[in-house]
Amino acid sequence: MSAAADVDPARFEGDPPAVVLTFGGHGGRVYHRVRETLEGEHVTACGQQGRNPYLKERAVIESHYTPCRRCFPDGLEDADE
Repeated sequence: MSAAADVDPARFEGDPPAVVLTFGGHGGRVYHRVRETLEGEHVTACGQQGRNPYLKERAVIESHYTPCRRCFPDGLEDADE
């Protein structure tokens, strides 16, 4: 069973987002889809939590960051959680 098995891929159809969320410090080199809460906070679509969230342009960081398997379940073989 893959790590993305618990995510409905239809929820993430369409073009990848231009802006993604990463975590500073020891958050690793993984980027996530972003959703905004009713309170205006930016959180990951997959529910991953971390310190120091940063919004970044995906096109700028995707060469040295890895997409989250749960946020990007559309066949990314080298994706991390």
